Amino acid sequence: MDVSTAGSPGDPECTEQRVERATRAAGLAPAGGIGGRKGRKRILILAVTVAAAVVVVRTTPLQEWFGNIQKWKDWIDSYGIAALAVFFVASVSVVAMGLPRYFICAVAGMLFGFLQGVSMALASTVLGAYCTYAFAHWGGRHWAERQIARYKMLQSLSRRPGIGGVFLIRQLPVPGLVPNLFMGVIAVPQKTFLIGTLLGYIPSTIIVTLIGSGIGKESLMHSLGQITASILLLAVASWGIMLLRKRFVGGNRNV
Repeated sequence: MDVSTAGSPGDPECTEQRVERATRAAGLAPAGGIGGRKGRKRILILAVTVAAAVVVVRTTPLQEWFGNIQKWKDWIDSYGIAALAVFFVASVSVVAMGLPRYFICAVAGMLFGFLQGVSMALASTVLGAYCTYAFAHWGGRHWAERQIARYKMLQSLSRRPGIGGVFLIRQLPVPGLVPNLFMGVIAVPQKTFLIGTLLGYIPSTIIVTLIGSGIGKESLMHSLGQITASILLLAVASWGIMLLRKRFVGGNRNV
């Protein structure tokens, strides 16, 4: 599969429609990001599991183990900006190598709190994704093509997407490494890749980091409150993403 071939300029089908068609052809409609059933289910299961785990930990002898998390947070805080720098570099590296970014988001929220955690998680995961994109674009093309060849839903997305297309590709139910390699191979412009990726990452980053932050709270009520808030945000984000998908795809907008 030569995924590097861009669609003809006169092709009336926009990339957003291609994303929709590819997802449905794979039997995964609606898309599997947080705007689709699989993505919503995945994060909802995560939130419920975490909430149950928090209750168990806080109401059993495991409470002593939870105290160690607070000690870790205090120890990390004592290093100030150095701790942030180490976490940032480590996160960029592991995301570039294919570690699921949800893990980074949850850990960032747990260790640094919600606001700082969101900033750290978003910046490091976008940069990590860019590193993978850059590798495929400038040096690892043949290896990247082999990695993405087995994902049939990408075969019909050869046309270079705009920002809206990158946003929707981020909602596809494939490992995060794959879209980065794919967009590097088909030479998506750097600015388009970065903006589309940032926008595509924001909803799930906020939700998962909020869950992680809830784990790190000293109060059980605060923990459950934040996890409940994350579920509500999931519902709002899912609704918003579905509206955007309908607008881009239904309106035939090649953005």
